[in-house]
This record gives sequence, C-alpha cells and structure tokens, in this order.
Amino acid sequence: MTNLPMKIICINDKHKPKEIPIEKWIKYGEMYTLIGVQHLLSSDKLGFELAEIKLGENCFPYHYFDPNRFAPIDEKTMENMESEIYDLVHPTTA
Repeated sequence: MTNLPMKIICINDKHKPKEIPIEKWIKYGEMYTLIGVQHLLSSDKLGFELAEIKLGENCFPYHYFDPNRFAPIDEKTMENMESEIYDLVHPTTA
C-alpha cells in the first residue's frame, strides 16, 4: 500500500449498518483521507480509518470502514478533477 495519509473516494454508501448514526456515515462521491488500515482479527479482513469520521463506542461493533466502499485517488487524478471543477466554476469567455 502507498504511504498514508492518502485520498480515497467513496464508491459505495449503500446498506449502512444501523449501529452507525447517519451523521457518521460516508457519502457516495465524497473524498476522504485514509489515515490508518487495521487488520481485523474477528473477521480476518481490513478496516479503514478516516480522518474525517471517527467511529466511537456508540457505533459498536463498528470501529472501521470496509475498504470495498472506497477507491484510491492519485495526485494526478485529483489535479485533473480540481482543474475541471475550476473550469466549470470559472468559465472562460471569448
């Protein structure tokens, strides 16, 4: 895996577990910062820790997000997205 932190984008926000409050749930198309990856002994899977959302004890048994809900965003992709957004917000006029 690449160095952390790294930017990732949510590609699946369906089927939110009832234990996680809506204000702590991820949103499709939103970018997040991956700051930690944990090996989950209980399920032998990985869990993602995000800078923007901390899952506390009130989210038990969930402490991490499923990696299958995200896709990585590399720096070049981010620069291209930012450029496209800037062009949309600030169109050039002839």
